[in-house]
Amino acid sequence: DILGWKQIEVNVMQVQDAEHQLMLEIDENETHKSFSKAERIDYARRLERIEAAKAKERQATSTGGSYPQLRQNSDEAGRTDEVVAERLGIGSRDTYRKEKYIADNRDQLAPEDFADWDEGRLSTNKAYQRIKSQLAAAQKEHDQYIRDISDRDVQIGEQANELVHLRQKNQELQS
Repeated sequence: DILGWKQIEVNVMQVQDAEHQLMLEIDENETHKSFSKAERIDYARRLERIEAAKAKERQATSTGGSYPQLRQNSDEAGRTDEVVAERLGIGSRDTYRKEKYIADNRDQLAPEDFADWDEGRLSTNKAYQRIKSQLAAAQKEHDQYIRDISDRDVQIGEQANELVHLRQKNQELQS
């Protein structure tokens, strides 16, 4: 009534399993708007869990066949990350790995850099390299901090030894 429509088209779908449900959800949501990279990675992680379970099942039911034989017998066989990257149009498994890394370490990017990556204005490789650079700098700073503490510990130890020596000397002199 609100829209003034007399008829609404409906497609009733039977959900077969978790994977089918996820793929229906992805298709339906992508019809409304394109996913940002972070949204696509969220879906990819869900699909990865499903694909990992399917891979385990394939391994359990294989009868000692080699990996190439499994791949020939099943178009779904292969590395889970490759299957997920291909099915969601992420590219290679390396790109998928980098995009998961970016999503997991988004706080290492400036908010505007993350937004640029998320909307496709900053390449995955550049965002990944910026995060790696930030983390390397933080690790270097942390390592220097640990060295400084260690050096102070050595100095304190030397001062403590000197204090013990001076106390002994003081007792000798008092005697």
